[in-house]
Amino acid sequence: MTGSPDGLRAEPSYLGPEWAAAGALALVVAAAGPLLRTLFPILYVIGEDWSYPGVGAVGLLLYLSPLLAVLAFRARPRTAVRLGAAMLLAAAVGLVAVAPISRYVAAAATVLALVGVTLVAQHLAAAGSGRRLLLVGAVVGLTLDTAVRGLLITWDLVWRAAGLASALSLLVPATAVLLAWWATRRDPPRTAVEPASRSAVVGIGGLIALAALFLQNPGYVSAMTGWPFWAGVAVVLLADALALVGLAAAAARAPHALVVGLLSALAAVSTVLVTVAAGAVSSVLVVVAWAALVALVSVALAADPAHPTRAPWLAGPARAAGAAAFGLAVVFLWQFYIDTALPFPRWAIALLPVLVVAGSALLAVRRDPGGAPAARRPALMGALAATAAAVVCAAFLVATTPAGSSAAASGRTVTVMTYNIRSASDVDGQIRPDVVADIVREFDPDVLLLQETGRGWPIHASTDVAAVLERELGYAAAFMGSADDTFGNVVLSRLPFDVTATGYLPDVGGQRRSYIAVMVDVGGSPLLVVNSHLEDRSVPQIEALLAVAGDTSPAVVLGDLNTWPDLEEAAAFTATGLVDVVDASGDVCRTTSAQPTRPCDRPDWILVTPDLAIDAVSIGTVPASDHLPIVATLTLP
Repeated sequence: MTGSPDGLRAEPSYLGPEWAAAGALALVVAAAGPLLRTLFPILYVIGEDWSYPGVGAVGLLLYLSPLLAVLAFRARPRTAVRLGAAMLLAAAVGLVAVAPISRYVAAAATVLALVGVTLVAQHLAAAGSGRRLLLVGAVVGLTLDTAVRGLLITWDLVWRAAGLASALSLLVPATAVLLAWWATRRDPPRTAVEPASRSAVVGIGGLIALAALFLQNPGYVSAMTGWPFWAGVAVVLLADALALVGLAAAAARAPHALVVGLLSALAAVSTVLVTVAAGAVSSVLVVVAWAALVALVSVALAADPAHPTRAPWLAGPARAAGAAAFGLAVVFLWQFYIDTALPFPRWAIALLPVLVVAGSALLAVRRDPGGAPAARRPALMGALAATAAAVVCAAFLVATTPAGSSAAASGRTVTVMTYNIRSASDVDGQIRPDVVADIVREFDPDVLLLQETGRGWPIHASTDVAAVLERELGYAAAFMGSADDTFGNVVLSRLPFDVTATGYLPDVGGQRRSYIAVMVDVGGSPLLVVNSHLEDRSVPQIEALLAVAGDTSPAVVLGDLNTWPDLEEAAAFTATGLVDVVDASGDVCRTTSAQPTRPCDRPDWILVTPDLAIDAVSIGTVPASDHLPIVATLTLP
């Protein structure tokens, strides 16, 4: 490349077609998404039995693995890029070949993915293809990952995705290998080494955290706004389109780049404060927030100057490892905070990567606003593709989502089911909402009450489990956040219902706890159903939950109440006259734990007022969670 129509000199390239270099990185980034999401739920399950700080330290150590890229740092770019792409393909093949995915395979796949992405990005940049052009490829890769998750709900192998999703998990890295081969037909001079600046790499670490928690998380958007899943997918993809427009502007040396950075920083910081600290968020504000945050990331990274220099041999891998570790640390602290209060407010954790990216933007723009004409057209084409993906995904999801059922009951009998699904994370750390859906279909309840239902938690592979189950089962749904606004209690019903009350229970330490109460129409008669998840043996929360039901009759109080029938706290329920349906079935100590650890290990309850006849009681046996469901068929008076 020697120039461009607008007279700006393009960055030199020693590679094949620029589209091949950008496309290779886009596919590598997209392929890395499901590979890196595999480890989180497995570590989460280990952490429950061992130590969350301990597994956090293990995860941090694994996220330093880009340092291993130094072993190939002096290799030819041709060799390093091809090797990096092949590493992602090897990781995908390994995950497909193993079921269930073990902690060791997940750890190995994480290392391969991180080292592979580092090799591809670092050596393509070293080859002179242009950092801004490669950034276009990275954003397109994030867009592709979100679009596939939107259309197929998931392509993560930790879900044991079948059919098209499983094929794509292999096809994408395989295509990345081919494009990497095409893009590296020629080698640059060995002196053209171009590690990203420290400020840009720190910005990338902030981007990793923001992408995992918010920017590429449709479940978070839907949970915060109350919008359906398809709208959350569309918002994320449209924000990606805006990011690519910002990259196109930066490539053209837009004079307002600094202004965009400042306004984006202000909007992003304000939104984090309002959304996370106050919990007050509107639909419009979420759209503005996504636009501001992604535009800010674009300005931060696109404005970084790119000049070939002879850099220290460890600079590239060390900075990549630092970025990955910083991003993971932010995500870990965000999740860890729900169980253990830290000596600062939780919103400060979300604010940190925003400020880091903002600082990176301002430093880079102040130093050199730069320009990269070769990246402008691919960025605009990527923006059009992201916009089209938003429309296609939204239309497809709307067309294929069953309408919420609201059929009236044929009589006065109703089947209710309570299930702590641990966000569909089974005993092996695999995310299996499809198995949870199969279990629900087996029992065919009229009203399904769930606890520990995640809506985009990174430690649960960012799956919007509530949306998946609503879509799979065709029930109408209502959600109430508990531990945070994206993790809590769900009501799914095929009978008409109205939400009558929601709220939080007394703070006794540990996680924040909530309840959701609904009035269900059973053959023309109202039935109050109260769903909750309590802290262990918490009498104040038990009393508060019973107060929600009050003297209403007929009524059902149920959920993971975290007390056991042989403990004195259980008497707080039965003393009110409520009837334990499991006790009424003849065996009060039937377990609802998938892996019992004590006699009478039953933390889950269905309690009914005495005027409800208990016709049948069942407890599931398939361990799709660390709990088993209780199902009761009841007849109203």
